[in-house]
Amino acid sequence: MSGSQDGVLAFWSLESGEQVCSKTVFGRIEVVRGKGDILATAHFGRCFDVGVVSVRKANSPSDLPVIYSIYQVQKLLITM
Repeated sequence: MSGSQDGVLAFWSLESGEQVCSKTVFGRIEVVRGKGDILATAHFGRCFDVGVVSVRKANSPSDLPVIYSIYQVQKLLITM
């Protein structure tokens, strides 16, 4: 599996090297971690104004339900 700056989470076959499937998630993927059938991603808005950590259960490369998610919105203060 791999994550990209354009929000694409891709799964690759270890045998053929071909992409099995892909899923687009919110924003830029910064971190992807997996253990067993659990997959965690950290992704941010393109302006770094919101951050999300999602935990998914990988039933198959195309079946990835979110089992936990938390987000934080960064409030921007603009003064003149």
